[in-house]
Amino acid sequence: MNMLVGTALAGTVVPAVAAPNPDAEIIAAGQKFEELLGRYVPAWLNWARLHREAKAETVARFGEGYSSPAWTKPEHGQSPAQKYLHEALARNGTTAAEKVTGAFYDEMEPLAGLIRDAETQTMAGLRAKALVAIFDCKPMCAKHDGYFTFTDEISHWSLFNGVIAVTGLSDLLDGYVELFERDATVRLDA
Repeated sequence: MNMLVGTALAGTVVPAVAAPNPDAEIIAAGQKFEELLGRYVPAWLNWARLHREAKAETVARFGEGYSSPAWTKPEHGQSPAQKYLHEALARNGTTAAEKVTGAFYDEMEPLAGLIRDAETQTMAGLRAKALVAIFDCKPMCAKHDGYFTFTDEISHWSLFNGVIAVTGLSDLLDGYVELFERDATVRLDA
C-alpha cells in the first residue's frame, strides 16, 4: 500500500513521493479492457443469436445432413446449402454483427496480450488477468452449452502466474518447478 510519509527537514515536513504502482500499466490496460468487454459480450451474444437463426433457417430448407450433396457438392463452400447460409447470414444481420464483434476483438486483443504477458504484483493486476481469462474462456461458437471453455492454455498460465505472485507463492513454485524439471523423463524442446 502506497502511503505518503513526511520527513522532518530543518523544521519543515516534506512529503515523501509515493512509490509508483508496479502494476500501473496492466491496471490501466485492464480498465480499458473491462469497458470494452462490457460492450463486446452483448454484441457477441447478438451475433450468436443471429447466427443460430440463419443456421436454423438453412437447416430447415436443406436438412441437417451436412455430408449430403446439398451441403458438400460441387465443393466445400459452393454447395447450395452453404451459399444459402451465407446469404441468410448477410440478410439477417449476422455478417454486420460479426464486423462489430470483430472491431471490438481487434481493439481488445492487444490489451489482452499485454495483460497476459505482464507480470503482476497486486490484486488490481490480478483482476486485469482475470478479466482476460473471462474473455478467453467465453463460449467459442454460436451454438454452445452456456458454459465457459477452459482450453486457452496461455490465458490460464497467465492467470496462474498472477495468482502465484500475488499470493506470495513464487519461491515455493520456483522450488517445485526445479524439482519437476530434474525429475522430467520427457524433453519437449529437445
